[in-house]
Amino acid sequence: MQESEVIIINGIPEQIYNNIVDEAFAYAVKSIAFTYNRLKRGLIERIEYITSGKISESIICFFLRENGIVIDTECCKTPYEIPDRNDFMYDGVEYDTKCYKLKNQSSDILNDNLYTNLPAAIMQGQFKNITYNRKATSAAFIFMFHRKEWKPVFNINIPNDVASQIDYLYKKYYNKGIPIETKDRMQINSFPGRCQIKQNYYFYYIITAYANLVYDGQKFSLYDAYRKGRLNFGKHFSIIKNNFICPLTYLDSFASLFPHQLIKRGMKYGVFKTNDYSSILQPPVITADSTPIESSLSKQL
Repeated sequence: MQESEVIIINGIPEQIYNNIVDEAFAYAVKSIAFTYNRLKRGLIERIEYITSGKISESIICFFLRENGIVIDTECCKTPYEIPDRNDFMYDGVEYDTKCYKLKNQSSDILNDNLYTNLPAAIMQGQFKNITYNRKATSAAFIFMFHRKEWKPVFNINIPNDVASQIDYLYKKYYNKGIPIETKDRMQINSFPGRCQIKQNYYFYYIITAYANLVYDGQKFSLYDAYRKGRLNFGKHFSIIKNNFICPLTYLDSFASLFPHQLIKRGMKYGVFKTNDYSSILQPPVITADSTPIESSLSKQL
């Protein structure tokens, strides 16, 4: 892919974005008791991680549908107690979104050719051509980025009694293979209304390339971060675990999947990266004088 093929998602209406955050946060607090703590993070950090991942999935699905691209998300949905699968299916291929945070940026959008200098990275345990729908022929990954400031993206409040219940449920159900009791499911369903999330700032979502492991798998190589140390790309991106990596320039752009809808018709809620950013709608800005976005789910009780 080339730098000119980078897509910048922008201009999503604030209410739609807030609804996406609400739904992502609700999923996170309900699923956290059934999620393996792979990176040994604390509860709040784990919930933020899951929330961020679900937001990026919903953002790209919203973007595609608004541009007339028919995708199937129902075939990929799972209950919150079952591990998440791929995000959507299009044209017989299941896609999973990988969204990485770029640190130490002075602006929302990297200048020059820095996006194509970044790597496509897939965790070693996920580097598999696994599909879940019998109609799917293969699996692929989409590589996205967004900026992260030093301050947290979200302020998340989990009451102590909810945190204790999550710990209890984790010990009772995680990896046990037993059905959830009705009283426990009712308790879990109450979590979103008892917890709070506030967003501190917005950012652009950047879509770059995709990789279908049937055709692109050989382009990736394993980088042993434990043996070689952190892999740094300037000050913007680092890999802290074993990952299969590939330069984005070796892969086809995400936009090349939909040339008619995104190139000939023009894009809704997105633009191709150019040197002229004047046409890019700015994301909402949360200032020190304004009230951070609060999840409407926290107001239901």
